[in-house]
Amino acid sequence: MTMLPGNYLGRKGGSGVAQWIINKMPFHDVYIEPFCGCAVVASLKKMAMVDNVLIDKNIDLIRFLKTHYSSYDNFTVLNVDCFSFLDTFICDYVGQGKKVLVYLDPPYLPEVRSDYVRSQYEHELTMLQHRQLLSLMRDRLLQFPKNLYFIISGYKSDLYMSMLQDWFYFEFQTMSRGGVRIESLWTSFNPDEYIKHQYDYVGSTFTERQRIKRKCDRWISKFQKLSFDEQMVIYESLKNTLNI
Repeated sequence: MTMLPGNYLGRKGGSGVAQWIINKMPFHDVYIEPFCGCAVVASLKKMAMVDNVLIDKNIDLIRFLKTHYSSYDNFTVLNVDCFSFLDTFICDYVGQGKKVLVYLDPPYLPEVRSDYVRSQYEHELTMLQHRQLLSLMRDRLLQFPKNLYFIISGYKSDLYMSMLQDWFYFEFQTMSRGGVRIESLWTSFNPDEYIKHQYDYVGSTFTERQRIKRKCDRWISKFQKLSFDEQMVIYESLKNTLNI
């Protein structure tokens, strides 16, 4: 059966899930998303300037994405096995001195999926492949300690908690086909120590993001009422304070 992008399994279209993930992303020149599915996260985030690499083995989804992003020069959409190409992209771009972010949302482990029997992907991962994926990330971080960042989604499991025990761990309550679940996120870096790739989704909830947006709107309104010289004094002060 052909899976349409709108109802693809595992899509990060749940309320606030994609925004929560994007808010953890540090600034990057290259964005790589293996297991991209219908690319909800990629569609909501700010594009990376150098390249945005979307990889999936589902040919129908890739055809859809190629059509959707055909007008962009900095999008690479591939219908390949990520195990064959992910390492190449990482080594090439980090080797060029680019800041590379890899976001992975692989099919979750069967043991943590309450609806595994009813809902399975066209292309699942074996336990061995999950181990290979986690090992690849750890190995590349040792090889490239700078300019390489990993984020991976999943449900909490013994395998992930043990192999990523020195990573940063976050949880978010969401609604899945099997009911309310706790979405887990592991990052190879501390998100609080890096300039974010974008600040559109700062705030843990929609209500919090709206509160921050209203505050920004009020401050901008006050700023626009000042004289040009006063605006420049504030601008220079902010530059010096933030070291930008």
